[in-house]
Amino acid sequence: MTQISFDIQQDVKKIIGLLLVLIAMLAGIIFYVEYQVGPIDYFSPHVVEVEIPTGSSVIQIAQILEDAGLVRKAEYFTALCRFMGVEGKMKAGYYEFNTGMSVKEMIEKIVSGEVATYKLTIPEGLTVKEMAPFIEKKTGISTEEFLKAAREFKLDFLPEREDVEFQVEGFLFPDTYYVPVKATARDLIQIMVNRFKKVVGIEPVEVRGRTLSILELITIASLIEEEAKLDGDRPLVSGVIYNRLERGMKLQLCASVLYVLGEKKERLSLADTKIDSPYNTYQILGLPPGPISNPGLKSIKAALNPEESDYLFYFALPDGTTYYSKTYEEHLRAVKKYLD
Repeated sequence: MTQISFDIQQDVKKIIGLLLVLIAMLAGIIFYVEYQVGPIDYFSPHVVEVEIPTGSSVIQIAQILEDAGLVRKAEYFTALCRFMGVEGKMKAGYYEFNTGMSVKEMIEKIVSGEVATYKLTIPEGLTVKEMAPFIEKKTGISTEEFLKAAREFKLDFLPEREDVEFQVEGFLFPDTYYVPVKATARDLIQIMVNRFKKVVGIEPVEVRGRTLSILELITIASLIEEEAKLDGDRPLVSGVIYNRLERGMKLQLCASVLYVLGEKKERLSLADTKIDSPYNTYQILGLPPGPISNPGLKSIKAALNPEESDYLFYFALPDGTTYYSKTYEEHLRAVKKYLD
């Protein structure tokens, strides 16, 4: 009996010893795996920029990250991707990682497509030609590259127009964007056009009982953007434009001539108003063939909601004060009083 009890005790000790060894081995394996998929440098991480090309496999992505010093072994990145079931869900792009991220965090970032971006705010009322140097200063995309992309870009919701240098003029929506670091000029234009389509839409609209195409609406909005000096004047300037269109009058807007000249002037000369151009509203009847700038939402809303009035004329002083008149005689008197 004593011998049996002793044998059992010995067996229990062996089992406990074996369990302790297995637990130690398991702990070691877990620690090893955690080490392999954990951060490279948890206490003093630094940023590493990585490009994942389109069509990259999980194995290729893993090797890119290993070569960049972001993962210890590519095999563990690949194994974790398979365990998480994300093969085929990895998105190409230019990413910013840091050496304090775990392998799981990097996988989640690539799957979500959280690419590296920069903040870019496009002001209201810039023409394409004015936007190009602004973008070069803010992004490094050269003026020449942007202008070339703008000339070549075709809008999928409008037929191509003659006598128009930039089909996208008017449809590069002024807003704040978070742009992928590696975006090209064409990518940036596509991003802005997409925002326009999302915020404004491309369907015809009804204004004062007449149906306007999106091209007509944005052309009017661009004229308002350039003519109205103050936000409060936008609806009233819009009303004057509609009043003149409805009466078959030439718009005679200085901003349209300045667009042709490509410069800013406080007052036009008589010769300026005689320039031969489809954009010269002193010479043509109706709207120019397209927008003269990229208007903001306030001007677009004003084009949709013109203020009712009997005004047919106006002019603005350098301080933004605008004077409105119902007749040409009233207009001439006001011009003589405040401008001459």
